[in-house]
Amino acid sequence: MGETMSRRLKFHLGGEAEMEERAFGNPFPDYEAAASAGPATGGAEDAGCARPPPATDELGLPFHDDGKVSRRVAGPRAARGGLPMVASAGPAPEARDVSSPRPAPRARRPEPGARHPRALPPRGGLGGVRRVPPAAACLPLLPSRCARGWGAPGARGPGGRGLRRRGRGRAPRQPGGAERPWAPTTRPRDVGAEAPWVGPEALRGRPRDGPGPIVQNFTKRIQTKIKDLLQQMEEGLKTADPHDCSAYTGWTGIALLYLQLYRVTCDQTYLLRSLDYVKRTLRNLNGRRVTFLCGDAGPLAVGAVVYHKLKSDCESQECITKLLQLQRTIVCRDSDLPDELLYGRAGYLYALLYLNTEIGPGTVCESAIKEVVCAIIESGKTLSREERKAERCPLLYQWHRKQYVGAAHGMAGIYYMLMQPAAKVDQETLTEMVKPSIDYVRHKRFRSGNYPSSLSNETDRLVHWCHGAPGVIHMLMQAYKVFKEEKYLKDAMECSDVIWQRGLLRKGYGICHGTAGNGYSFLSLYHLTQDKKYLYRACKFAEWCLEYGAHGCRIPDRPYSLFEGMAGAIHFLSDILAPETSRFPAFELAPPQRDRKI
Repeated sequence: MGETMSRRLKFHLGGEAEMEERAFGNPFPDYEAAASAGPATGGAEDAGCARPPPATDELGLPFHDDGKVSRRVAGPRAARGGLPMVASAGPAPEARDVSSPRPAPRARRPEPGARHPRALPPRGGLGGVRRVPPAAACLPLLPSRCARGWGAPGARGPGGRGLRRRGRGRAPRQPGGAERPWAPTTRPRDVGAEAPWVGPEALRGRPRDGPGPIVQNFTKRIQTKIKDLLQQMEEGLKTADPHDCSAYTGWTGIALLYLQLYRVTCDQTYLLRSLDYVKRTLRNLNGRRVTFLCGDAGPLAVGAVVYHKLKSDCESQECITKLLQLQRTIVCRDSDLPDELLYGRAGYLYALLYLNTEIGPGTVCESAIKEVVCAIIESGKTLSREERKAERCPLLYQWHRKQYVGAAHGMAGIYYMLMQPAAKVDQETLTEMVKPSIDYVRHKRFRSGNYPSSLSNETDRLVHWCHGAPGVIHMLMQAYKVFKEEKYLKDAMECSDVIWQRGLLRKGYGICHGTAGNGYSFLSLYHLTQDKKYLYRACKFAEWCLEYGAHGCRIPDRPYSLFEGMAGAIHFLSDILAPETSRFPAFELAPPQRDRKI
């Protein structure tokens, strides 16, 4: 019976066999277990420089409450854009009482060749490297912003100010040329706004053997993997379908990837590579579909943005004009066009909002956006009346006569687009139409915290962005931003727990139904809450993607595409390098200009 057991019977008998078919068990310790491994104290002390006791809220992690690098764990090179020192696992050096006005006496300078009493021997050119607890060592420490590229000379900190450290200038050198170990004497909260920031210059430090700095090791692994996967992808694309211009599985998705790499690294080479793919797509538009992910709107919108960044305004405007010509199909009441994201009106709406956020407000006039929004709302109201659900769910949508829930084909993706600030939906419509519809979807949640693929589906199987909690979580987070009600945030956090438990998918590493797409839910929740737990979870899913191809996952039909294959995993890994500015491709929008961090 075990071999012939149906999937439904497996589910009713407990679901474990069904889950094993779809996802791997999560091998990583969760945030709390890793954080409890031991306090993250500073590096080895400078000669005679005692440090205050660690703050009680450090949780054993090498970053602050804001999720950025802790000044407490940074050595002198990190303060100047180099490598951070590693947390100590040994007993903390004797520290002076910070309440005492008398400073601790400075230790005598060691004789040439003598071992410093408070530091281990220099290793790899930098002294003071101490061992890290195994669980703490797996906590990646990430750069928070893009400067002028990975390791670009002259990279600066926030606000255009250079990276500085307080103290007495450059740390004195020990005999033999190694820098003397250093630790700040101020508490992390006293350092200032720019102090916790470690930019891409942190990648330029010298390697060292043994347990190296967390920032450099994890970041270097990601960069090496991105380079390796890009080479594999470019080789594999030589046999890809030359006529597939979509963002979902075709050339526009590759253009989006290189545009993303340009955004993260500011390397013009990636922007020019994106232009190559844009030109290829614009020569092969077929006019059959109109959305961003699977139609002509995607190539035209991405082309407009790439040309705009290259200062080719005429070509950019030509793409925008062609994109707006598709609108007649979108707003036609006799059209059988669906409303969902992949093939419907919500996908076209995203293309318009994408232009206004990437090029600038007013690129697409407000009346054009309002016309599309009204068409989506009227379609939802019509189906709701036909299904006699107007009171419970004022806006109801279906695709191929099935009322899907998820982000790709379902209501979660449509509601998410309607709640975007750039969509300019009036507050009355949001409160009276969108909010009750979201609550209707919320009440369809399984006890596990996951969501069904459609309203008629009662099996708790799929944990994908396209179907399940990883897509619904974005709707819930946006609802929390718009309506300020804690129930939405609570539900989003429960979605996150489901994704953490069941999100390492056997379908692969992609974005639509793979581990990378599930990892984006953690990055988005980290943006909203600034809770380090979600940054940690995102890093662990990235660590899984670093072993691309080693888990026996299914090979997708388009193995190098953005939403199904390798390009999506590269996109996710590149966003881990700059988690503060990450966003789900072709779905999340950049924040409005006034809300962006500087």
